[in-house]
Amino acid sequence: MFQGSLCTDSAINELAVNLLHKVLSLMTNVFPVDLWRGGTKLNSLMATSLINIMKNVGESIVHHIKYYVQLGPDDGKEKGAKPLKHTLPIHRMAVVNLATFLVQFLESLVPLEMSSKVVLLR
Repeated sequence: MFQGSLCTDSAINELAVNLLHKVLSLMTNVFPVDLWRGGTKLNSLMATSLINIMKNVGESIVHHIKYYVQLGPDDGKEKGAKPLKHTLPIHRMAVVNLATFLVQFLESLVPLEMSSKVVLLR
């Protein structure tokens, strides 16, 4: 999710984020309210899937943050290949969009009293 050569295309990033929000809207309509309280195997399976989604979104955020940490000073002394600076705004935009999605995801699908427990389960 949001990694590889396609993640440097701002149009693709924008479309992917819009798709994430549409999927989130569908998920809020489909998932049961008592999902996090356990009970059935189906609830447990859905909760595990949601935790994995949060983990993947978090890994994508870390990927984009690491991108601009790798840039560092461009003084020409290092011989290694560095990421292109002109894609830095795209990575910053991805971090903001993914973080916003993750917050909305938590607000929509995880009850406030369960949020600290769910986030720590990763």
